[in-house]
Formats: sequence, structure tokens, C-alpha cells
Amino acid sequence: MVLKKISQCLLFCGLLSTGFASFGAEEDVHRPRKPPKEAIEACTDRAENDTVTFIGRFGEELSASCRYIDEMLIAVPNAQPGGGKKQQG
Repeated sequence: MVLKKISQCLLFCGLLSTGFASFGAEEDVHRPRKPPKEAIEACTDRAENDTVTFIGRFGEELSASCRYIDEMLIAVPNAQPGGGKKQQG
């Protein structure tokens, strides 16, 4: 009898904690990512469509074009790391 109540309590606590964990993860999916500071700094004192290079998140050198996004001039890589497609502007 006591073992059954303990098992039920553990099951309930496990389900409750799983619910809280997935609640936080769901919010992150809808939150826009901020550009890395290197992408912002690369376009300091530059004009839109200027070509720049900067070091990416994984230490790779990226060739990029400065573009206005949300009223900020940001270096947008010409090709995604890992061989992705080129950005179109």
C-alpha cells in the first residue's frame, strides 16, 4: 500500500517536471536569435552592401555583406557554414 502511494507520487512528480521542462523549450523556438557581436562589429563604419569578413561562432572566417536587419547594420554571410546556400538580398 505504501509502496503503491510512493510509486504514484514519483510518477506524478516525473510527469510534472517533464511538463515544466518542455514549457521552457517551446518558448525558445519562437524567440528570434540575436546576431553574433562579430557580425555587428564587422559592419561598424560600413555601408549597406559592403563586403566584409569576420570570424564566425565556430572560429571559421566568413565572407559577408552588410545588410540592414531591424534597423541594425549586420554582416550576413554570403554562404552558410557547412556549405549551405547563398543568402539572397
